[in-house]
Amino acid sequence: MSYVIKRENLLIGDILLIKTNDRTCEKIREYSKSNFSHALIYRGNSSCLESNALGVASVNPQRLLFQNIDDLCVLRLKDLSLLPKLEIGLINSSSKVGMGYSSRRELMKSYLETLEKAEEENRQFCTRLVSQIYFESGIDIVQNPDYCSPKDIENSELLEKVDDMLKEASLQEIELAQEENNILSIQTDALFTIFEKIREISNVDIQTFDQIDDFLIQNPEFDEAFNTIVKDSKYFDLGNLEKEKNILMYNPETFLKYYGVEQCVQVSLSQIQGEKHRIINFSLAIKKYTELYDQTKLQYFKSHIDCYIQNLELSKERLFVWETIINKFCV
Repeated sequence: MSYVIKRENLLIGDILLIKTNDRTCEKIREYSKSNFSHALIYRGNSSCLESNALGVASVNPQRLLFQNIDDLCVLRLKDLSLLPKLEIGLINSSSKVGMGYSSRRELMKSYLETLEKAEEENRQFCTRLVSQIYFESGIDIVQNPDYCSPKDIENSELLEKVDDMLKEASLQEIELAQEENNILSIQTDALFTIFEKIREISNVDIQTFDQIDDFLIQNPEFDEAFNTIVKDSKYFDLGNLEKEKNILMYNPETFLKYYGVEQCVQVSLSQIQGEKHRIINFSLAIKKYTELYDQTKLQYFKSHIDCYIQNLELSKERLFVWETIINKFCV
């Protein structure tokens, strides 16, 4: 039997502790004396953030498939009044997507009792990522956010377990979870390719887009090479790829016709706030890269302007659909 998460029961900031039966995860549980081997944090809008063996990536919780009912533990802040503070850490966490994975030595140190600061500050692993997001929001869920195990998070006095978070998966939900070449996986592959190639040609441990921006300002001779790497990765094409895969959701009439009223209302209600946030973020990104381009005239920055303008328009199209559905059936 397979299980999926009851996504509608997730709250922003929820921590997902997961266990699987592969040898690596079994060893992690053994070394850390934990019941679980992996940690993710829910950011809202059907998006989790994790640090896996490749690096930091976004994950759709609906694509997580579990074989046993006890393979997942969802932890939530006992004091829900602290949730607004988490916005700071979660906003900052977006810049960590694509950041590389820590060395095995750095990972193993998190299983020991230590009060040391991270040696590899530019690298992540799952529990460090989650605990640092809370720490950057002014919430200390563990003693040391640089080094902690799944057990440390599970035993946090600020968190409590949320019951009844899994349900038996339907055939459609299993197919969705196992779908290959979905937008998030394409985006993740593109990001890992970008940072790997940029680190290779720059010989600098660049892990985020902000670090790329800073490096280019100081080293404009890399402009053409960096711009080509990002363009070749298809990162700039993700918005159009998403629209192609979900074209029926870009028009209220086709959306209703294909999915029906109940599902359209559910999707619209779950997406509208996130879409408004995306519009704000895309607008801020356009402003940021316009200022950088005016300052430097680097084509890398111009390509980002064009990308975010396109994504802003696509986001406005989706918002129109969500608002149309809600106004028609919920008001």
